[in-house]
Amino acid sequence: MGEKKEEVKAKLAEVEVGGVEAIQKLTGVKAERLSGNEVKENKKTGFKSKKFTSAEDDVIRAAMNAEGKVDNVKVGKQLLRGSSSVRNRAELLNRTGGMKAAIRQVSLAEDLTILETLILPKLNKTKLSKITIGQAEVCDLARQLGREVASLTHRWSYSLQPMLLQHYTGTLNLRVERMLANHIAENYRD
Repeated sequence: MGEKKEEVKAKLAEVEVGGVEAIQKLTGVKAERLSGNEVKENKKTGFKSKKFTSAEDDVIRAAMNAEGKVDNVKVGKQLLRGSSSVRNRAELLNRTGGMKAAIRQVSLAEDLTILETLILPKLNKTKLSKITIGQAEVCDLARQLGREVASLTHRWSYSLQPMLLQHYTGTLNLRVERMLANHIAENYRD
């Protein structure tokens, strides 16, 4: 294992000195692809993305410190990628080894954990409708549950909080569309 890490560090040193040509030599990938000419474009948004190669993953892994942190800017320049792209890829490499996990449903146990650890302590001081959770608060819990930070904050903001608010106002699972249609039919001619 240590032998492979030393080999990757040597490759990283070559990349730092040689730039795109060194990456091309090491990976066998053409420079045009490395510079972003071969990309997948989302037709709706016009966003262009390119997949990380295994050689790029090796460079990112070699640049990681003991805590899994990477100098995003430095590695991004080496790989001709944005720093946020490198940061996100490093997080994915730490979490799953580079494979995107299939989308899995949030379990009841995970929902209860979110409520017990993040929400209930705040409920004494803040109204339920005003409670927000930040990414800094969620990091440890996300690591424990094996989920992304954004998925937990999204789960609270767009599922759990609205569901609880609807429950306490008595409108949970209430078909508002039917009530609105009846109101319009009763009170308006057109």
